[in-house]
Amino acid sequence: KAPAEVYLQTDSTITAALTLLDRPPMKFLTKANQPVTIADGRAKVTGKVDLLLMKNLPADKIAFDIVGNLSSVRSEKIVPGRVLTAAQLKVSATSSDFVISGPGRIGQVPFEGAFRTKLGKNSGTATVRGWVELSERFINEFRIGLPSGSVAGAGKANVEIGLSKGKKPTFSLTSNLSGLALSLPPLGWSMSKD
Repeated sequence: KAPAEVYLQTDSTITAALTLLDRPPMKFLTKANQPVTIADGRAKVTGKVDLLLMKNLPADKIAFDIVGNLSSVRSEKIVPGRVLTAAQLKVSATSSDFVISGPGRIGQVPFEGAFRTKLGKNSGTATVRGWVELSERFINEFRIGLPSGSVAGAGKANVEIGLSKGKKPTFSLTSNLSGLALSLPPLGWSMSKD
């Protein structure tokens, strides 16, 4: 039961890094019902793990503080039915929290945000907070159904998604529509970018 400190410095595929995180006793992805192949790309990670050298060590007896960068990220599984890509994302993990943040695209639509989840005893809930571009490409990507040419320019919308194990996700999108022009000629209605 001697205490041990493990210092990590890795450069691998995202799948290899997730496979390491999914080993007993932590099994982070298995507990989240997600595959280790959830995303492709590269992961550079540094950090420290404190643990006791003993058999059947409980996950709550492992302390860690890890930070890293994910690059060339691509996933068809994070947002079902959409391709999520990002040139660079930041990742941090401690014994109590896991965060991935940065800019990217869902299909052709730019976004920036952060995915946060609790680890350990408080696990089971997660949030996604950030913004997404509102534009013609948003209308097309998410099949909103407005006639072609109804939207011009681009604006931003704040997005919040709540995820709880065993429950349907909650979703909120709000925007002041600044920078976005709307026009519905059959109704004789339009709104300027201001």
